[in-house]
Amino acid sequence: MKGRRRSRPTRSVRPRGLVITEGTITECQYLERLKQELPRQSASFKVLGEGADPLRVVKRAVKEMKRAEYDWAVCCGLRSAFNL
Repeated sequence: MKGRRRSRPTRSVRPRGLVITEGTITECQYLERLKQELPRQSASFKVLGEGADPLRVVKRAVKEMKRAEYDWAVCCGLRSAFNL
């Protein structure tokens, strides 16, 4: 039939995540490597190294969640905040 277009296959949208670490180098390297090792379909997340105290890391996560469209967020390296 003329004039009919074939519908494009739809791609499932992966949840986008945000991982913010207290450190700026090592933790970021670990997480970026993890992202490389995981199948592309399984993870979509951005890694940010804040290089700040635990409270500022959490505040940055809240700010980024409001600013960008992330479905989830994780703060890493907050051990000193809990006296462990």
